[in-house]
Parts: sequence; C-alpha cells; structure tokens
Amino acid sequence: MIKTRIFREFSLQSLLLLMGILITVYLLPTLLPTYRYSLIGFGSIMIIANFLMMMKKTNFLKLTRLVSIYFFISILIVFIVYYVSAFMILTDTYGMEKLFIKYGTAAKLLFLVICFAQPIILPIPEAITVGAGSTVFGPFQAASLAFAGTFSGILVLYFLARYGGTKIVTRFIKNSQLEQYQNDVRRNETLIMGLLFIVPVLPDEIICVGAGLSRISIKKFILIAGLSKLFTSFALAYSVTLAGYFQISNSQFIIYITGFLTIIFLVSYFIGKSRAGR
Repeated sequence: MIKTRIFREFSLQSLLLLMGILITVYLLPTLLPTYRYSLIGFGSIMIIANFLMMMKKTNFLKLTRLVSIYFFISILIVFIVYYVSAFMILTDTYGMEKLFIKYGTAAKLLFLVICFAQPIILPIPEAITVGAGSTVFGPFQAASLAFAGTFSGILVLYFLARYGGTKIVTRFIKNSQLEQYQNDVRRNETLIMGLLFIVPVLPDEIICVGAGLSRISIKKFILIAGLSKLFTSFALAYSVTLAGYFQISNSQFIIYITGFLTIIFLVSYFIGKSRAGR
C-alpha cells in the first residue's frame, strides 16, 4: 500500500515536471537559451531526485511535490502570458477579421479556441470576436462555434470554483459571509444570473466563480448559462445582418441592445431588492 502511494506520488510529480520541460522546449520558441537550458536542467534534476527519493523511501516527497507543482505553474504562467500577448499583437496588427482570413482552413478552430479562452483569460469583448466571426464564417456558423467555445469555457470556470475555489476562499472570508452571499443570490438567482450573462455588467469569469462558490446546483447553472449564452451568441452573430437592415453600424446596434438590456437588468434587480426587503 505504501509502495503504491509512493509510486503514484512519484508518477504525478514526474508528469508535472515533464510537461513543464516539454512546454519549455516546444512551445516557448522565443525564450532566451540561458533560461531555457536552466529550466530544462532543473526539471531533469528534479525527476532524477524524485526517483532516488522514491527508491530510498525518504520523507522529502512532500517537499518535491511542492517544488514540482510550482515549477509547472510557473512555466504555465509564462506560456499563457506569451501566447496571450502574441495573440493581442496579432489582432492589433491584422484585426480580428483579417486574422481569421489569414488562417484559412484553421480559422474556425482558432475562433473556437478564442471563444473558449475568452471567459477565462482573454480580455476581449465577446461582441468583437463574435462579430468578426460572423463576417467571415456567416452568422449561423459563428453563433454555433461561439456558443460551443464560450459555454465550454464557462463550465470549466464554474467547476474549478465549485470543487477547488471554496477551500481557498474560506481562508479569507468568514463562513457567515459566504452563507449570506448564498442567501442573497438564491432569492433571484435564475433571473439575476441570466441577465448578468447577457448584459455585460460583470465579466463572465466573475459570474462563474461566484456561482461556483455559492453552490448553485449544477443543473440550474448549466441551464441558465446555456440559454443565456445561446441567446448572446446568436444575437451578436446576427447583429451584423440586423444592423444592415436598420442602416446603422454594428457597434451602434450592439450599444442600443446593450442599453436596452441594461435597463431591464436594473429594473429587475431593484424589483427583486424591494421584494426581498418586505
């Protein structure tokens, strides 16, 4: 039993270290050689050290576990920053629409990946990406891809917060405060959350994390988020076509719709607050 646990620990640590090394070698082409060789050497030494400690059954595996995790997380952060920065430079240089045209057959996959990453790490408004996708791919395909990507990213954030975030958050806030937050949201959670996903009052990542921490049921969250994102994806994708009918620009059409939905959100919010105060 002990041997199995030690071997499992060694395998997990080695996997993290190996993934960090592979990212350094193949996915960070502009990294300076000094840093590249240092990271590769450090990761390799740690794998050998883990193996020797496993063979001798020492008690340092907990320490090497922390080192392995921090090593992988550090390289992952560098990887994310590098590719997000590269993507932002590309969009500034070519523009979103030209970027999709430039990638040809892989453009739809790129669009799907962007939509997936948007609620997690990409600070780009959904209206820009979906509008550009609608121009290049057509409204229906753009809406379908945008919904699939964005909804998948939202689910990832929700489950991360639900199963991993509470342990961290409860160290900084009191349980009574968390319970109060849960009670406030539960009063009008369906309406408020749906409108928050539609109206860009808060970023999607904040809504997902808040929903995960407040323990809203998985089925309810999937239903609310799914219907809301289905609406926004198709509304933004077809806004290009509808804007032409009204003889206004796409950005103006989106501003008008956003303003209208914001008014609905504020009215619904204050009605809910007034009923809760009775």
